[in-house]
Amino acid sequence: MGGGLLLASSPWLSTFAEVDHTINYKVRLGIIGPGSRGCFLLNFIQKNPKVEIVGICDIYQKSIDNALKIAPKAKVYKDYRALLDSNEIDAVIITTPLFLHKEMAIAAMDAGKHVFCEKAMARTLDECKAIYDAYQTTNQVLYFCMQRMYD
Repeated sequence: MGGGLLLASSPWLSTFAEVDHTINYKVRLGIIGPGSRGCFLLNFIQKNPKVEIVGICDIYQKSIDNALKIAPKAKVYKDYRALLDSNEIDAVIITTPLFLHKEMAIAAMDAGKHVFCEKAMARTLDECKAIYDAYQTTNQVLYFCMQRMYD
């Protein structure tokens, strides 16, 4: 698996989609926290034939219902740890409130998932360093977006 596996709206994923060695490969994606920003991203992602949205996780039923309108075949999870335990998911998008980013990003990498996380990285420099240190121990892709940089 190559590095650029996560977002359909990103130019670097378009480059990935053209690489010959990925012709038969689909990224199986889970999203944690599909609120307004998460569903905005899902609308782009579901258009990419190289991405399959297979998991949706939230504690708020309205967010789950809205995400299922975009990805009706996705399995629903109420606990993000259960989503991360799934062998059916290669990568996750984290669009939760900021105070959850550190915990979820580290848990996702520990579970062997590639991670795309919405801005900001974390609340404090110590949390940012903890995420970075965890990343250094994996072979996973870790990407924090800056909205105007990838849209």
